[in-house]
Amino acid sequence: MVIQSIVNSIMLGLSYVLLASGLSLVFGVVQILNFSHGQMYMLSAMFLWFLTVGFVPNYFLAATISVIVIAILGMIYEKGLLRPFADIFLAQLGVVIGLQFLLEGFAEVAWGPADRKVITSVPGNVRIAGAVISWEKVVVIVASIIVIFSLYYWIQRTKSGRAARATVQDRTMTDLVGVNRGRLWSLVMGIGCALAAIAGVLLAPVYLVNPFMGGMPLLKSLIVLMLGGLGSILGTAIAGIMLGFIDGFGYAYLGGVTDLIGFGLMFLILLIRPRGFLGVPLEIRL
Repeated sequence: MVIQSIVNSIMLGLSYVLLASGLSLVFGVVQILNFSHGQMYMLSAMFLWFLTVGFVPNYFLAATISVIVIAILGMIYEKGLLRPFADIFLAQLGVVIGLQFLLEGFAEVAWGPADRKVITSVPGNVRIAGAVISWEKVVVIVASIIVIFSLYYWIQRTKSGRAARATVQDRTMTDLVGVNRGRLWSLVMGIGCALAAIAGVLLAPVYLVNPFMGGMPLLKSLIVLMLGGLGSILGTAIAGIMLGFIDGFGYAYLGGVTDLIGFGLMFLILLIRPRGFLGVPLEIRL
């Protein structure tokens, strides 16, 4: 039971890091809380199911297609809906909340409200210290680690990643040195939505998927974002793993009351440190 809880905690924690990193990256650069982030997670899982049952039976190919489609959708969404309101925070907020309900409604109309099961990507189980762990969870853990390190490499080593990091630290200065804001915003939104989509396609074989599955992941992402600090990828990683262990052991031993622990911890930490673990001060123009 303990080994299974540890594995579940690591899996949940890494999926929270993926989701919240995309949310944090978009907030730090574009300065908008993308409340449709959970629906991007949902849409990737539902589209994956749609592909595997009718068009692309290979899970890995279907997952790749789904992530690419969601990333492109995110870039179109930023350029067509968010950029016209670039300096009006409340207008952008209205757009992302509206898109949240639009995507959920679209998924319900297109595929129905019922739960769906994605065919397992890697069948079978592995024994770890006497505990039986499905290969699906191992795939989630390994793939999440690879994606998180790839994100870190992009932020630290590439020109566009350094531009995104500089924008988080000083948005005005990056404008003065000639960073193409529109191109950077589209790229960041695409990467942020892709991270949500990766989490969706990785967890789809583990859980059932339906058009309403985006709500709780969004709430968990917001908790991680607040705990780690707005705009801080490292703080997001720390908070995501911590919340993963709270949920992994809490669901195993305490049941549904576990969600209250996560929210209570968020309120407590924000009372002590309002910026979170590693948050940076940000100026938002209303």
